[in-house]
Amino acid sequence: MTTAFPLHPAAELFPVMDEAAFAALVADIAAHGQREPILVLDGQVIDGRHRLRACEQLGLEPLVRQVSADDGDPFGLVVSLNLHRRHLSEGQRAIIAARLATLPHGRPDANAQICAFTQDEAAQHLKVSRRTVQHARAVLDHGIDELQAAVKGGEISVSAAAELSRLPADTQRAALTKTPEEIRAIAREVKARIKEAGVCGPSAVKIFDQVAADQHLSGIEQCAVVEVIKAEEPPLPTPSEAKRIAQQNRTLVLGSDGRYHGPEVSPESALATERWLALREGLESLCRIDTDPESLIGCVPHYQHQNLSAWLAQAVPLITRFDQIWKGARHA
Repeated sequence: MTTAFPLHPAAELFPVMDEAAFAALVADIAAHGQREPILVLDGQVIDGRHRLRACEQLGLEPLVRQVSADDGDPFGLVVSLNLHRRHLSEGQRAIIAARLATLPHGRPDANAQICAFTQDEAAQHLKVSRRTVQHARAVLDHGIDELQAAVKGGEISVSAAAELSRLPADTQRAALTKTPEEIRAIAREVKARIKEAGVCGPSAVKIFDQVAADQHLSGIEQCAVVEVIKAEEPPLPTPSEAKRIAQQNRTLVLGSDGRYHGPEVSPESALATERWLALREGLESLCRIDTDPESLIGCVPHYQHQNLSAWLAQAVPLITRFDQIWKGARHA
């Protein structure tokens, strides 16, 4: 029989694990035992509610460690312990920071008597900006339960949710027509199509736009899909790390600076790669134009007429000649 412990408010700062993550935790404890203790302050759990629940489900007596006020503020302790354990979106961290902090005009929230973080301090602890914390505060103050759940679940950005929270409740509810499960399924479809096509950049955006049109996604729902994709994607490597990976695998790697990095090659090879990427980007951009040339004429601003003439004079002969050589090379 496991020991029952009530939850301290600090234990509920971080979002609840999804079913898959909790099932993995249960399986790990069943196979290897409970490796991290549950922290208890004055008879209340401040850290380890999921481990406690897993032990209860397995019928195990939980491993518990008592803490005291000498160990520091319970809210700060929970943040420091969990921030590195959990892969949280910016919106999820902002919601936690907003709950830690006082309200905008200094009026304390329900937890302020225990934890007197300012918005700046909370933002620093959760590694978000003060502006992002203010967005989260607006969502908590004015957002419907479904909107708050979407941010806490990482399905919508906190900035988009803050804008939506300014609308009447019925309008907020109407904008959230897709369930979190449906949003995640759409995100998986987008990723699968992009992987199958083997593209990135503008071509990947085109695939996303097509899925959004097929699914009749609203702007808010499109933001939610993007948030899910970003949350599930590993962070991009730093430029130096991207160069190392590129050198090791002899391929191009997208770095956190938004540039592709390749293995060390001769200046001639580097120039050839740069020209290829420019050609591909230019052709992909032209292929996204879905109207006839006659209609395009009316789209050209008057002040760009001279520039357009110069661009066409340079680009048309290049593309025409390249097309001739390419067709000849393919049939050689």
